[in-house]
Amino acid sequence: MNGVKFSLLLLLTGGLLSGCSSKYDDGLVKQQVTGMVLVNGNPEKGIAVIFKHTDPSVTKNAARPVAITSEDGSFALSTNADKDGAIAGTYQVSFHWPESASSTRDFLDGKYIKSSSPEFSVEIGEQDMQLPPFELKASPKSVAAAHRALKQKRPLN
Repeated sequence: MNGVKFSLLLLLTGGLLSGCSSKYDDGLVKQQVTGMVLVNGNPEKGIAVIFKHTDPSVTKNAARPVAITSEDGSFALSTNADKDGAIAGTYQVSFHWPESASSTRDFLDGKYIKSSSPEFSVEIGEQDMQLPPFELKASPKSVAAAHRALKQKRPLN
């Protein structure tokens, strides 16, 4: 993914996350969706989890619920408010492990952000869901760099 697209994705993700603190209600029924992200078998903090609805008629925030992983690798999806969940449907799931909120560097080396051929797909039904862990791979060198960078800078969450 080129730098411009990547920067736009970060702005979109940041905008959605900042918009999630509002009390906006779009009237759509949402299910609580939680899960965990593991990198090389370990939970990691600060990974952006981006869901993209596959139905093009779904628009606005409902089309792209997002989350940021906590220290234990867990996340809860947000659409319009913090951890308010996602509407039912099929989603492509992408991941980005940024150095900071304004960085385009991805410690997952862009492997999980490809919109043309996502590795993960999820079907959200009409009830709350605890997803199985997403198991990602990264080079030990990238993971070590992420740990160093995240100690020095403020991560996304």
